[in-house]
Amino acid sequence: MSIKVVCCQYKPEYKDPLATVQKVNALLEKYDSCDILVLPEMALPGYKFADFSDIKDYLEKPQQGYPTFDLCSAQAKRLGCYVFCGYAEIDQELGYNSMMVVNPQGQLIKNSRKKHLFFVDETWATGGECYNTVEIEIKGKNYTAGLGICMDLDPSEAQEPFGEFGLASAWEKADIDFGVFCTNWTDSDTSQSSLLNYWVTRLLPLVKDGKPRYFIVADRIGEEEGTSYMGTSCVIKLCKRPQLVACLGIEDEDSLLYEINSV
Repeated sequence: MSIKVVCCQYKPEYKDPLATVQKVNALLEKYDSCDILVLPEMALPGYKFADFSDIKDYLEKPQQGYPTFDLCSAQAKRLGCYVFCGYAEIDQELGYNSMMVVNPQGQLIKNSRKKHLFFVDETWATGGECYNTVEIEIKGKNYTAGLGICMDLDPSEAQEPFGEFGLASAWEKADIDFGVFCTNWTDSDTSQSSLLNYWVTRLLPLVKDGKPRYFIVADRIGEEEGTSYMGTSCVIKLCKRPQLVACLGIEDEDSLLYEINSV
């Protein structure tokens, strides 16, 4: 039994979610089915907003009538898959950098909020309270997916001591099968190989555990408001000797398909 994973990588149309929806749909039209689809952090409106007033028109609820949910629900039903997608959430007048998970029936089954904010998020967002997982069923078998958004993997020392490996430790405790990571990873003049090695380093508790699991990443590309992004959407097999099994380039606007043969 194989599990088809698709990761989408692109440059969002800044402050134009509906135009970004068209771009995502175009990248996905070559597929007629998959099991897991992952889109980046803040998948539709772009990432860099000056303050709450700057982003308020792009804040959404994870429900029908909002562009991110409508996109995820439509693709989930069309492809028969679970969709993991970052978006800017509004709840009781507070903003959150969040991830929705939609099942193959097009229904919301989980909403997870970024726990550790990047300074760009702090201009408008409130941090989430915990790391989350979600249970999914693929081809009659149950799996646990860990959920992470960008800085959750790489908090500042003030947010969480480096050696605690907070996200990876939480995922190990939950005995995840997949770690799903939506990100807008900024370019800090590092190479793609260095970035991949760093992600694996931050997942060290799962590597040491030795159980085969998969780290699934969707990142954005391009430049926005003076900041560039690293791409590198990928699938990494985590085990005693981690393996990069699929990866897009730093500038590729494309989607990645990888078939996991067993978990």
